[in-house]
Amino acid sequence: AYDTGWVTLTLESGWTAGGQTPQVRRVGKLIIFRGHIVNSTATTTLTRAFVIPQGFRPPASLNFPQSTNSVTTLAASAEAGGDMKFYASASTAGWRPLNGISYMVD
Repeated sequence: AYDTGWVTLTLESGWTAGGQTPQVRRVGKLIIFRGHIVNSTATTTLTRAFVIPQGFRPPASLNFPQSTNSVTTLAASAEAGGDMKFYASASTAGWRPLNGISYMVD
């Protein structure tokens, strides 16, 4: 099966790796993310953390519930155009897990 190996993601300004390098991998039609990221600026808006590389983007926008090291409600959004965005219900600069985010592509 086609396997890209782990590809390190390039983070937007204000985002850093949170102890585990943020990466993505494609195995056949399955896209898998791993690692943690941290937004240094607390925000309650949907904020782009990185652009998903070509060949790894979902066919349609997808939302994923998140857990973190704080008590806020979190979500991740993988958009068909390539933006990976994260939302928090309260202003927090807590880490965001990428582990557990996966989807199929065409």
